[in-house]
Amino acid sequence: MPFYSVLIANVTNIILDFIFLKGFNMGMEGAALSTVVGYAVGVAYISRYLFSKRRSFKFVSPAKLKIMHVLDSLKNIMLNTPEVVGKVFFSIQMAVFTYLCSTYYGAAGLLAFLVYDNSETFVYIVLSGIMKALTPIVAVFYKEMDFKAVQYIIKKSIKQVLIVSIPISALFFVYPEILIKLFNITNPQYIQIVSFAIRITSFGLVGRCISYLLANYAQAIEQNRISFIITFCEEFLISIVAALILTHFIGGVGIWIAILLSETVPLLIYLGMAKYLQMSNEIKNLFLLKDSKLVNFTYVKGNNEYSDELLEKIEAIFKDYSPLFFSSVGGICENIFDHDPSVNHIDVTVRLVDGNAVVLFIDDGELYNPFNNKKFNESQIIRKLKESNCEFDYTNVLGFNKSYVRFNY
Repeated sequence: MPFYSVLIANVTNIILDFIFLKGFNMGMEGAALSTVVGYAVGVAYISRYLFSKRRSFKFVSPAKLKIMHVLDSLKNIMLNTPEVVGKVFFSIQMAVFTYLCSTYYGAAGLLAFLVYDNSETFVYIVLSGIMKALTPIVAVFYKEMDFKAVQYIIKKSIKQVLIVSIPISALFFVYPEILIKLFNITNPQYIQIVSFAIRITSFGLVGRCISYLLANYAQAIEQNRISFIITFCEEFLISIVAALILTHFIGGVGIWIAILLSETVPLLIYLGMAKYLQMSNEIKNLFLLKDSKLVNFTYVKGNNEYSDELLEKIEAIFKDYSPLFFSSVGGICENIFDHDPSVNHIDVTVRLVDGNAVVLFIDDGELYNPFNNKKFNESQIIRKLKESNCEFDYTNVLGFNKSYVRFNY
C-alpha cells in the first residue's frame, strides 16, 4: 500500500503538471496545485488502511486515554523510528532556514541555501549506496552476535565515505565556482553570497556524512536512542537553535555557521556517548560493540560425535544447560536433514555475550524455517527450549538458511 500510494501520488502529479502547465498555462501555481492534488490522492488511497480489517491497530476513544500513556507512546515512536522522525525535524528545519535566508539575504539567500542543499547530493549518491548495503547486513551480523564482522563493515563504510566526502568538500571550498556554473548563477551579488555560503558549509560536509552513517548504523545495531539523539540534534536542536541565536547576534552569516555546527556537533555527541558507555563497561569500543566468545563446528549427517575439546568449550559456556544444548542441536539439525535430504552438513556457530548465547544454524538447502514446522514446534525438544525461555528466529541471506536459538540465562 505505501508503494502504490507514492506511485499514484507521483503519476497524478505528472499528469496534472501537463494539464495545468500546458493546458491552462497556470505556471508556478499550476505546478504547486498538481503536487498538492497528487499527494491528496495518494493520502486518500492509503487511508483505506484505517478502515481495513487487517490493520494492526484500533481506534480508541480519547476519553480512555491517559496523559502518561500518550507521552509514553510518543516517546516510543520517537526512539524507535528515528529516520521517520528525522524527516519531520528536517521539514521544520527547512522552513526555519528558508525564512532566515529570505529575511537576511533575500532571493540571494534562498538561492545560496538551495545550492548548499543540492551540493550534498554529490556525496549522498555514494553515501546512500553504502547505506543500502550497510544497514541490512550489519543488522543480520549483529543479530548473530558476529561483532567482528560488524566492526569490519562499519570501518570499511566509514573509509569509503571519507574517500569520497573529503575531496569533494575540499573541492567546493577551493572552487565554489563549480556549483555557481552548474546552477548558472550570473548575478554578481548572488555569486558573492553563494560562494561565501558554499565555503563555510563545505567544512561540515564530511561530518554530516559520517553522522548520517553512524545514525543509521546505531539503528541497525538496535541502539535507537543514540540514533534518535544524533538525528534530533542534527536536524532540529542544534541547527535551529544555533541559527536563531547566531543570526540575532552576528546577522546572516550565523545561518551558515549554524549549518556547520549541525553537521559536526552530532558526530562529537556520538563519540561522547560511545565513550561514556565504554567507561561504564557496557561496550568495548567506539562502535558500540561488546566482546563475545565464539565456538564453531559442523554437524554432519549420520555423525553426532563431538570432540573432547568441543565438549569442554560448550560446557564452559552453557554449564547446566549443556545437555539441553546438545539435544536441541541434534534435533534441529536432524529436522533440517529430514526436510531436505540434499543437505549433508550444517554449520553451527555459538556466541556468548553477557550471559546470552546465540546458536546459529546455517545450511544451503531449499528455503526452510524449522520453527514454522507445526509438528516440529510441538516436539519435546522445542517444548524444553521454550520452558527455558529460549527465543527462536530465522532469516534467509544470500541463499543460506539461518536459524537462531537464543539462550537467556
